[in-house]
This record gives sequence, structure tokens and C-alpha cells, in this order.
Amino acid sequence: MKNFDIEITETLQRTVSVAADSREEAEQMVDDGWHNGDYVLDSEDFIDIDFKTVGEREMSTKRSWMRFS
Repeated sequence: MKNFDIEITETLQRTVSVAADSREEAEQMVDDGWHNGDYVLDSEDFIDIDFKTVGEREMSTKRSWMRFS
């Protein structure tokens, strides 16, 4: 038997509209708002999930016994 490490990646996405003079300014405004907690994505913003095996190893079937004197 083996142990497997499976990475779970959830993708959340939301579109917000802002008025700005340029694309760069709009992106900075949304970036600032996200860092300030104005946009908190949750399960309603879920769009995708991915499972990926990132590790695999054999399980040890040997038992080690320690003796105490």
C-alpha cells in the first residue's frame, strides 16, 4: 500500500466594475480594494477545482521495537 499527497486547488473569480482614467489605474484601485478587504471572494465566486498528486511513498510494513534496559 502507498500514501499519496494530493494537492487541492480551488479557483475563485469575481468581476468588479470601477470608474478610472486608465486600465492601470482601474487595476490598482481594485488591487488596493482587495488588500483593504473591500472584495472578499467566497464560495459564490467558485469557478473551478483541480486535484494533483504531489507526492507518493511506500508505507512501511515493518515494525521497529525498542528495548529499554
